[in-house]
Amino acid sequence: MKKILSIVLTLALVLGSFGFAFAAPSDVAGTDYEDAVERLMALGIVDGFEDGTIRPEDSLTREQFAKIVVLALGLDDIVEFANGPTQFSDVPENSWANGYINVATAQGLIKGYGNGEFGYGDKITYAQVVTVLVRALGYSDDDVTGLWPYNYIVKAKDLGITDEVKVVAGNANRGNAFRLLDATLFTEIKDENTEDAVVPGKLIVEKGLANELTGVLEGTYNKNYTSEELEENQVVIDGTVYKTNLDLDAYVGQKIDVLEKDEVVLNAEISSDNTVTTVVADDLDATSTLDAVTYTDADDETQTINIDASAVYVYNTVKEAKTNLANADVTGATEIKLIDNDADEDADYVFITVFG
Repeated sequence: MKKILSIVLTLALVLGSFGFAFAAPSDVAGTDYEDAVERLMALGIVDGFEDGTIRPEDSLTREQFAKIVVLALGLDDIVEFANGPTQFSDVPENSWANGYINVATAQGLIKGYGNGEFGYGDKITYAQVVTVLVRALGYSDDDVTGLWPYNYIVKAKDLGITDEVKVVAGNANRGNAFRLLDATLFTEIKDENTEDAVVPGKLIVEKGLANELTGVLEGTYNKNYTSEELEENQVVIDGTVYKTNLDLDAYVGQKIDVLEKDEVVLNAEISSDNTVTTVVADDLDATSTLDAVTYTDADDETQTINIDASAVYVYNTVKEAKTNLANADVTGATEIKLIDNDADEDADYVFITVFG
């Protein structure tokens, strides 16, 4: 049986935890809350209690969530200006939350109960959390149909916000509210211009919380083929060192699309430019060289992949200059992995493995 493997990788890397300059608080480490909490803390949206915990099972009040969403939308610069009395009779005039409540209500993110009260000190429900987050993406009552809260819950499901969290009746706990917010940050905002073919960006980018970049993953702590001396949880993308706990070892040599803040990777996806081809010894043609690998594919067809003149060669996990290798190293390989990371059909990384 032929064992040739050729894959175009477009898989989103939602793998393990993400890397930041600090570890996850002890009470979320190893839980479903960990990734979201780490990202939100890195973005300055969420912080823990004085004892270093997050208390993910505790509830959130409506004013606490108003603050979190205002921070998530990058509106904190106007909070001080808005820090005056609110329109709600139950909000104390000297409350720490006044500025956040005023900004959130002015933006149409959160509303009162319709009786002049905000619901100050009330625990926020899952339905209310979802409603605020859908509005944060630019949607309003005009964009949903049916009765509240089911109209907003359905919209949230359509947008993918609730894919990982079950929305139930009752109060939301802190951990799940953070997970829902985290999912919202990576959701595309509403396209306000229906005549424009430009696809709207993710909320996290549109609000300036993170930067987008595309580059080749050149090395990780475990698989470093660069001149950089990397520490654990560091990677190199297009010559720049970033921090991350994400396990990217298997993707070295490939182009990745990254969201980063302060040289910390918040999210990564494999670019559609990549084509990875793995050839085993039984399929390798004896005419193969350091410039081109010829093999028999799964359909018994002969294929040839040319190797770029500036390609990176890795022989048994060690980066080698092409001049230190010979064609016999190719034809004698147990396995060869060729990575085309720029869609030009030439291999940019060549991994030669010889067992025994």
